Amino acid sequence: MSEHDTTTHTPIEITIKGLQTQLNELREILSVQQQEFSSGELVNSTQDKNQIETLQNENAKLKFRIKHLLNTLDKKDDEIAQLKKNKL
Repeated sequence: MSEHDTTTHTPIEITIKGLQTQLNELREILSVQQQEFSSGELVNSTQDKNQIETLQNENAKLKFRIKHLLNTLDKKDDEIAQLKKNKL
């Protein structure tokens, strides 16, 4: 009988086999976590896009209001200037 025919394994072979098993288990865990992260990332990405769109719409509305408020202030300033001229 040769050494390869025996059913007993050396401690090194047992250790290597155990490490290979652990490595395979870790690869499976990593694969599952990557899949979960990817799907979670898509959800967060969609939520972020929705939030950005909402904020952009709100920003546009506020810019519109500011523009009209500034126009109103300019008109009032002109009216005040006219009144001051008329008093002099």
